[in-house]
Amino acid sequence: METMIRDFLRSLHVLAEDIAVESEAEKFSANLSAGLMSQGQNFGQAIPMLPTFLNLGDQLPQGEPVLVVDAGGTFFRACIVEFDDDSQVTVGHFSKHPMPGSLGRVSKEEFYRTFAQALLPLLPYSRKLGFCFSFACQNLPNHDAVVLQLNKEMQAEGVVGTLVGESLREALRAEGDSGLLDVVVLNDTVAGLLAGYLRSREGHYSDYLGMVIGTGLNVASLEAVDQIKKIDPDDLATYSGQFIQAPKRMIINTECGSYPLDQLSPVDICIDQKSVNPGNALLEKRISGRYLGAQAYETLAIACEEGEIFSPAFCQAFANLPGISSAELDGFLALEEVNPLRSLPANDSDWQALRAIAENVFARAAKYVAVLLAGFHMHLRAGQDPAQPLAINMEGSTYYKSRFYQEQIQANRKLYLEDQMGYYADFLHTADANLIGSALAAYMNL
Repeated sequence: METMIRDFLRSLHVLAEDIAVESEAEKFSANLSAGLMSQGQNFGQAIPMLPTFLNLGDQLPQGEPVLVVDAGGTFFRACIVEFDDDSQVTVGHFSKHPMPGSLGRVSKEEFYRTFAQALLPLLPYSRKLGFCFSFACQNLPNHDAVVLQLNKEMQAEGVVGTLVGESLREALRAEGDSGLLDVVVLNDTVAGLLAGYLRSREGHYSDYLGMVIGTGLNVASLEAVDQIKKIDPDDLATYSGQFIQAPKRMIINTECGSYPLDQLSPVDICIDQKSVNPGNALLEKRISGRYLGAQAYETLAIACEEGEIFSPAFCQAFANLPGISSAELDGFLALEEVNPLRSLPANDSDWQALRAIAENVFARAAKYVAVLLAGFHMHLRAGQDPAQPLAINMEGSTYYKSRFYQEQIQANRKLYLEDQMGYYADFLHTADANLIGSALAAYMNL
């Protein structure tokens, strides 16, 4: 049975053990460099590597409240953040709301109105806002950003192409406010990188990443300004002119979930074709929590069509299953008592096959995480000395809540990156990283 399942998964090109981490990482690293060189956003051609016009900064903030909005794939949060003289953080006036477009289709006006209404009670405290907008944007030297793409199955008509900060000001004016608001727009991985740096700046790290494995997938990195060939010279001059001494490095929102993979399996094709944005976010659809359950579901559907792996009773029960979430898949492997997958197997062979397919979904995703991490090590030439590891501020509910997945990611990091390739990293976790990093961005840039 074990050989039959392995042969089936290999025939679909989804068998985790067939992924060659080092050679795939070399391709990924080369694509990171290509994304810095080429003009435009590169979706579907190279990793976008979007300049943020933000850097780490030198002066840490003290004593001034700023507003923060943290907009993710499922919820958004609004609050006030303040740092004391010892850089300790206070978060106040916190509220949490469903993300507009996550529960159904909304218009552009409804999308921004939702944020404006959440901010109105906070405006008496500050007119500076760090807006953590966890979707692909083209950041501008004035710290606003143009929305390039909505992934994570968001449904918001007309939002792509809008200016986040200016659209928010318009929504505030429509609610009767003056709309006078200074806004820095940044990605959640950029916020994570900044928050991780604040926490670990006294450590002996060779470089920093901000990484998210949650509903979506993304990474922020620091790149040498003279290597970012895609920046317009006038924009670069505007950025550099904001500082007494021009920064040598800039934070990049890589949008690496859009890495253009060479080969799509039948499972990947099914998931992509059913998604809101077919052809986009191909790596994200193999790694992030939004799609891991779908990876298992489509694999099981093909297995039932072929009729050799599972019993007819299993396939009949599966036909009544509308879908599988990543949490349900993880819970099945953790032997949760209440789980929709527990009722599918009709015999021991069904159990064995279902468990093997579920394990392979997480193992395959974790292998691609190893490819991604090794690619960043290669590209940045960081973490080659265990005394100076790469600092990775890791965020995301999928990474921290999925027991099997996190275990696999760490096992792969030890086996492939450390033991085989000689790359070392520290995984950091900063509480409220998006809130802290967004506040830092506003402090340092407004």
